Amino acid sequence: MTSTTAKRAEIRERENPPTSTYEDNGMRYRRLQVRVRRDDPAALSGARATLCEWLRGWALDSVRDTAALLASELITNTLQHSGGSAVLAALPLVDVVRLEVYDSSTRTPRKREADEEATSGRGLMLIEALAESWGVDPSSDGKCVWCEIPIEPR
Repeated sequence: MTSTTAKRAEIRERENPPTSTYEDNGMRYRRLQVRVRRDDPAALSGARATLCEWLRGWALDSVRDTAALLASELITNTLQHSGGSAVLAALPLVDVVRLEVYDSSTRTPRKREADEEATSGRGLMLIEALAESWGVDPSSDGKCVWCEIPIEPR
C-alpha cells in the first residue's frame, strides 16, 4: 500500500468506527457501521468489502453476495437521490441480516417501473425480490432505508 493510500485508509477508519452496539429486548448485538461519502469514489467498494469481511467473521457466508448487492443498491440510491453521504449499518439478528442505510434526506424512495432501455430504476425492485422485507423509517436527522435478508439454514 502506498503511503497516500495507507493515510486515506487510516483517515477513513477514524471517521468510520467499524462497530457499535445495539440493544433490543435486553439483548446486546454488535453492529457494523461504515460511512460512505459522496465525494469518495472508492467508498462504495470499500463499504462492500468491509461488509463481506464482517459477514465472514459472523459466519454468514451464505448471505454475503446478496448482502453486498443489496447494500450497493441501497447506498447508490442514497448517494444519487439524497445529495449527501450515507451510513451503512449491518446487524446480524436471529434469522436475518438487517442492512440499514442512513442519510439526511427526508425524501422517501419509491419503486419505479423501468423499461428495457432504462439504465436506472431497478434498485428497489432488486431489494424487493431478494430481501425478506424492506422499508423506510424516519430518523431525527433524515431517514433509514432498511432491508432484511433471510439467513439460510446451515
